[in-house]
Amino acid sequence: MPVAIRGTAQSGAVQNTTWNVALPSGIVADDYIIIAIMVDMRPNWTTVPSGFSLIASPTWDGNRQLFVYAKKATGSEGSSVQFVSDGVGGTPTGVYGSIAYSGVDPTTALDVASTSDDRADDADTTAPDAPSQTTVTDQAMVIGIFGARTVSGNTGTPGGGATERLDIVGSIQNAAIYIEELVKTPAGAIAMNATMTVASVWAAVQMALRPAAGGVQKVRPISDGATDGFSPSTGTELFAVLDEETPSDTDYVDSILTPEGKKFRVKLGVLNAPPAGTRTLKIRPYKHVSGGEQHNAIVRLYEGGSSAFGSGTLVQTFNLTNLDEIADTISLAITGTITKYWDLWVEYEVDVV
Repeated sequence: MPVAIRGTAQSGAVQNTTWNVALPSGIVADDYIIIAIMVDMRPNWTTVPSGFSLIASPTWDGNRQLFVYAKKATGSEGSSVQFVSDGVGGTPTGVYGSIAYSGVDPTTALDVASTSDDRADDADTTAPDAPSQTTVTDQAMVIGIFGARTVSGNTGTPGGGATERLDIVGSIQNAAIYIEELVKTPAGAIAMNATMTVASVWAAVQMALRPAAGGVQKVRPISDGATDGFSPSTGTELFAVLDEETPSDTDYVDSILTPEGKKFRVKLGVLNAPPAGTRTLKIRPYKHVSGGEQHNAIVRLYEGGSSAFGSGTLVQTFNLTNLDEIADTISLAITGTITKYWDLWVEYEVDVV
């Protein structure tokens, strides 16, 4: 089962000895919750929420500290949890972000030990990176958490292939948190990095979450490519009527032209990890709505490319023959190699009848 984002929550500026940290909605038992707190006045937390363990807490420039806590969810955490400081040395001032994931191994959540760097000896930079770690499990979810005291308006861009999850700058002391993620495949060494608009001294924490065994991953059409005369039975988007968990003859795409040789192209949603094990493309073939003729069809699976017909790398071609007027859903076994699992396209062409 791939690790997948459940949700995020974040704060604006917080200046208090008591921090009520909001959690993402929809958390269920065995989800994995991560809380990042960036403070300018380093606190001594006298109360930490039940079940949360400290992953890392790099400290630099005197009072600046990035805390990362995590726990396996029970499903009864509620909408927020509370951290309390004794206030010695000043009132903690900063921001927080929380993030939850599903599909994490319930026994061994961390694939390898987390890494951290306080960057105390580093100069200001717009290109922070985390200390490298080497994952041992294919498709581990690697998370880079960066913290700094920066300036208002500083924003981040994720490193190559990563996805941004949180980008926060508070209005008091300009405390900032930036969080990104990347599915690592195959397992091996990785160091998360990001690009910021303003140079600052960034602390970094990197974690790798081990995926749980088993599970099924589904993706559906999410946007249209070229259409070549096809139109949806309702609305304006082909993918909307093709996205069916339960097939229905009231939703379909139709060609106002002679269908032979006509085709359309749709983009599929993002897979959270490279397809493994049994991979299947399910399609309910185009049918003639009048005349009852049989027909053939060609289905092509591409990775990469654009909305244009034939663009990208052809993964596999499926030739469907003698399709009748009441064609049922067909399951097509995918045997071709897929590397760009986040960028897949399907083309459907009506062949000569």
